[in-house]
Amino acid sequence: MNNPKTLRLTGLTKSFEQGGHTLEILKGISLEVAPGEVVALTGSSGAGKSTLLQIAGLLDVPTGGEIYIGGEVAHALDDAGRTRLRLEKLGFIYQFHHLLPEFTALENVMLPLMIAGEAHSKASKRAMELLETLGLGPRASHRPSQLSGGEQQRVAILRAVAARPALLLADEPTGNLDEATASVVFTELMTLAKSFGMGALIATHSLSLARQMDRTLHLHAGLLQEAPPASP
Repeated sequence: MNNPKTLRLTGLTKSFEQGGHTLEILKGISLEVAPGEVVALTGSSGAGKSTLLQIAGLLDVPTGGEIYIGGEVAHALDDAGRTRLRLEKLGFIYQFHHLLPEFTALENVMLPLMIAGEAHSKASKRAMELLETLGLGPRASHRPSQLSGGEQQRVAILRAVAARPALLLADEPTGNLDEATASVVFTELMTLAKSFGMGALIATHSLSLARQMDRTLHLHAGLLQEAPPASP
């Protein structure tokens, strides 16, 4: 496949059995995210945005449908293959930073690089360069408890992009921040994704943040619709 999409989902379904009834969460979702494209995923609470992100990130298994990541057939992989693909091609950002509390900011950013097999010295240099891009160099030796909420989320973002994954998946990445900090942090996230050529699918309740992305997909009643471009 020439110039494969970073993410391609085809006919994705997800259902649960509840009280003798089948609860359909996703009803045939198809979407594509191109390299360097940042796509907003909107929808009300409980619409299935997190479920869709978990399936796209190979953390959950769909009831039906196909998943392709960087052109690789992901839905047919066994557990070991799914783990490998997550390590090689996926980066995750959540609403809460999930930093390791006993590690410094530098060590948290180094972690995915070390897992990928980078030498300690090279991983440390790369992590420090990333921290400095967001003005966090002076905070490199601080543990998460010594950082502000915005600084913690910046470190979480840098950890997610450190190994330059093909696909970035984010679930309300600025949801725990005040509006002003969220705007700054989100702009930094967009800049990093674009500069590294990553495809990104970002779930958000914020329409103002969604309007900053390349396009918006809206999830409602298990179906996905492309929202019209925002008015200038």
